[in-house]
Amino acid sequence: MKHPYLKAYMAGTCMPTMVMIVPLIVVIELRIALVIAAPIEQAAILPMALVPAAFGLWNMLYVKLHGKHPDWKIGVHGALLPLMLVPLVGVCLVGLGLLRVIQGGLLWFEQIAIPYSFLVPWLALVMAVYYLVWRYLVNWLNGVLFDV
Repeated sequence: MKHPYLKAYMAGTCMPTMVMIVPLIVVIELRIALVIAAPIEQAAILPMALVPAAFGLWNMLYVKLHGKHPDWKIGVHGALLPLMLVPLVGVCLVGLGLLRVIQGGLLWFEQIAIPYSFLVPWLALVMAVYYLVWRYLVNWLNGVLFDV
């Protein structure tokens, strides 16, 4: 098989790259049409740049692991990705001053308070969505590129 990791990266980045047009449209609508004063594009750019690359790299890791452990399920592998992305993006947003840790939660844009009790169900939902995306879409793209 020629270039398995390049194929894995391409299969991983394909789906999130296509989906990222939706948040881009939302950001444009909020800033231009609704004239929202918060700097939402600053918070949107990081995930829009990070997620497709993370999907590609994570899929390369899956291909590497799948060769050694063929029973490793792609859906479970994909569901673990938010456990790395969410803290990474959170640290970056804190470093940029867009997110602050406060008593009982997080403060986003100095305006939106997010209680800690909201974060666990939200993370569980994100992990479920990632499971489904990886189980069906990324798995299908891997099958197309690897002729499985």
